[in-house]
Amino acid sequence: MPMKLPNGDRAIIPIKKLTGYCLNLDHSRGKHKARVFQAVLNITTDNADVLFALIQQAAIEGDVVQQDPTPQGQIFKVDWDIPNTDGEQLRTTWEIAHNTETPRLVTAFIK
Repeated sequence: MPMKLPNGDRAIIPIKKLTGYCLNLDHSRGKHKARVFQAVLNITTDNADVLFALIQQAAIEGDVVQQDPTPQGQIFKVDWDIPNTDGEQLRTTWEIAHNTETPRLVTAFIK
């Protein structure tokens, strides 16, 4: 049975991470993710709440495909099939810092 993100139901998803990075067409690295979110799911900064809800669902239902220790804690990469798409997958990356149990979103993109 695939591993789930520990405490995914309590995952921290900063909206600024979504609007300032993942959906920001002007961000040096985020712009590539933003273009794909817009083209595939019609998600922009104007409806970032839709991406927030998808990421929240992915944190609970997605499967951990890789985990790596870091000096700060543990990184988890989670893949989740986006409903009502032609097999599109959302990849989210989470960090659970030492001395905490709550995952915090690092990034999200469509694979």
